[in-house]
Amino acid sequence: MALNDAYCDMSNWREGEMKYEAYGSAALRRITMEAMRQAIGFAIERTSSGVVICDGKIKKNSVVCIYPGTVYSANETKICSVLRNRYVYKCQDGMEIDANGNGLARLIYRSCTYRDRGQKWLENDLTWMTPLPVNPLAVGQYVTRGVDGCNVQFKELDLDLRTFPSELRKFLPSVRYFRFNQNRAEEDNLRLVVLTASRDIKAGEKLLFGTTPSIADGWFQKKVNGIP
Repeated sequence: MALNDAYCDMSNWREGEMKYEAYGSAALRRITMEAMRQAIGFAIERTSSGVVICDGKIKKNSVVCIYPGTVYSANETKICSVLRNRYVYKCQDGMEIDANGNGLARLIYRSCTYRDRGQKWLENDLTWMTPLPVNPLAVGQYVTRGVDGCNVQFKELDLDLRTFPSELRKFLPSVRYFRFNQNRAEEDNLRLVVLTASRDIKAGEKLLFGTTPSIADGWFQKKVNGIP
């Protein structure tokens, strides 16, 4: 099922309570977790040792979670080098995503989010950097590296923001460091990195990925308005 469906369900649940910005709440967390179960049939939870499937079952090739953070273009990656943290994911084409929710990385993400703020709501989710993220999928940075029994793999894609529903952008846990050029509207894409199931995964299992993201056919998908 497309990730759009999960976001739509989250938005429909008590819309009046979804007027959050920088901070989530326990009530919102319960609402979005239940919406996630209903929309995609499973729920994941961050624990002290990683990310586990706490309810339901995930089918092979399904999107499991999102790697959140600030997206840097290939010619801006020196900034990530200066930040020096273990949450930087390097894409195959040289772009990088910094998923550190603390320190200078946190300030950069917040600054870019408010820079791109819409008239009615934020264009990106800030709550993934708090203990109560409103988007339950934004925990990809906490998935554990494994040697044996790996069950998820990385997939990179460009989300076409021209066709993605504007009212759902507040759930996207990613923001571009570089400002979008309005004169090149045909290139209004947001790089997303997701983790997909490499096999069926059942409740109680811990998510594990290999030490090096594989470069199999289909590792990159260009311009999508949802995630298959």
